[in-house]
Amino acid sequence: MENNIKVLSKEEGGMLVEYNERKVLLLHGSPYQMGYVHGKLFKDHVKEVVKTFIKGANEHKPGILEERLKLTEGYILDRYKEEMKGLAKGAELSEEEILLANVFPEAFHCSGVALFGNATADGSLLHGRILDYAEIGR
Repeated sequence: MENNIKVLSKEEGGMLVEYNERKVLLLHGSPYQMGYVHGKLFKDHVKEVVKTFIKGANEHKPGILEERLKLTEGYILDRYKEEMKGLAKGAELSEEEILLANVFPEAFHCSGVALFGNATADGSLLHGRILDYAEIGR
């Protein structure tokens, strides 16, 4: 198998590579460090996604993300909050913008399915969700 890996950029704690025409982000460190490097190496993309989700949500239902954040913030684990703080810092966005973008799925669900009992081969629960909210940068 041919090695098709190209290093695009590096930051202490991670690197962005291209593998078979796909961008792959490799991270290590604390949740904050990984969030920071993610934001730093994918800054433009992160900004575009966050701004698009917040703008779209506000155009559709003003204040819905703030409402959902109030309802769910107490359930977000500290390690994820730390990662989002790092992401905000690395992408040069506010922590609130990152939090609001991350609660987007709580406000807008495209579709989902849950199967169990006679609907599955062994009776176990299978759950699927389609998160096809936006085609960013395509």
